[in-house]
Amino acid sequence: MATWAGTTGKFITNSTTPILGTPASGTLTNCTGLPISTGVSGLGSNVATMLATFSSANIRTACSDETGTGSLVFATNPDFAGATSRAQPLTVSKLTQYEGFSAGNTSAATSFINGNSVGSQIYAANTTNTGMVVKVRAWAQLNNFSGGGTLNISLYLNGSSFVALVPSTTAGYLQAEFDCTVRTGTLCRAQGILHQSGQGAVIADSGALSWDKTVANTVDVRFKFSTSSVNNAISPLGVNIETHYQT
Repeated sequence: MATWAGTTGKFITNSTTPILGTPASGTLTNCTGLPISTGVSGLGSNVATMLATFSSANIRTACSDETGTGSLVFATNPDFAGATSRAQPLTVSKLTQYEGFSAGNTSAATSFINGNSVGSQIYAANTTNTGMVVKVRAWAQLNNFSGGGTLNISLYLNGSSFVALVPSTTAGYLQAEFDCTVRTGTLCRAQGILHQSGQGAVIADSGALSWDKTVANTVDVRFKFSTSSVNNAISPLGVNIETHYQT
């Protein structure tokens, strides 16, 4: 029997490539080998190509309302080239020193940041772009400055200092602000301003500083008395380091 078909029976054939026609219904649970490109109807434009080769380019081609080009991003710290579509700069908190401490009787450069902090001072390699601004804000109480000498409050990048701010007051509160703008893949420039109780602001500019985006970069703010004395003491109260990605 070459072929037999009934209204309720089974289809019987000795052909290896039978033509089934259009069945009224069926279940394909155990079927394999259905080609997406020719065997599935109702797909949108380029969807079959996307399913066959699931790449960023093919996903973008299959979309009808995408914006821009490029590859999908799944990194926790993606490196975006060029501007992002935001009305304001994207601000990312990097580090917060949340509890103060006291230090004095030393002429060593001492960080405002100690164990009472959350976050990291280190920007990992390839996580910064040209136009990014590192904003450092530090607050301190100058307890005593009668031991002589000078006091510098400095921004440090990768261990090198930008000596910016020398308080003219002998006691009171200090607020140091530093903005470091990444200008190229290897350079940045910083400006600093110091606000102090009862005194005028102190302003300084760094000129070109080294900032290599291909390696890790470390940011710090430190104070340094030129004279070690028990009568020279300061209490750093807090530090914020933020990153602004400009648009």
